[in-house]
Amino acid sequence: MWIEIYETTNKDALKDPIDVAPEPVMEFELRLVVWKTKNIEAMDVEGVSDVFCRAVLPKGEDQETDTHWRCANGEASFNYRLKLPVRSDDASFQLSVQAWDKDVIASNDLIGTCELDLEPMVYDSKMTGR
Repeated sequence: MWIEIYETTNKDALKDPIDVAPEPVMEFELRLVVWKTKNIEAMDVEGVSDVFCRAVLPKGEDQETDTHWRCANGEASFNYRLKLPVRSDDASFQLSVQAWDKDVIASNDLIGTCELDLEPMVYDSKMTGR
């Protein structure tokens, strides 16, 4: 913080003060569409997988697609949309998209994951207001 004191006859005293307020927080909605998977590994002893996808942001709750049961060829079909809230003041903009094998009796098995950096998109949205 600083303070500037001018005489009233000084031309700098007529300037508008500098706004030092923090940037307002903007809220966005990330829409992720999962259509299908490719080359999913068979995780069950029968040579199939019960595939579902999960999207995880560092802040907030994760969301899941429905389950494609008994996927034998590695190509699960979904056509599923996930809506995730994003705020401009979040510390990290890493989106983790994960493929899981659902197990009814035991715990679910992680098949694979992909990390996406959303910071360029959030920056563009802050600049354009969209």
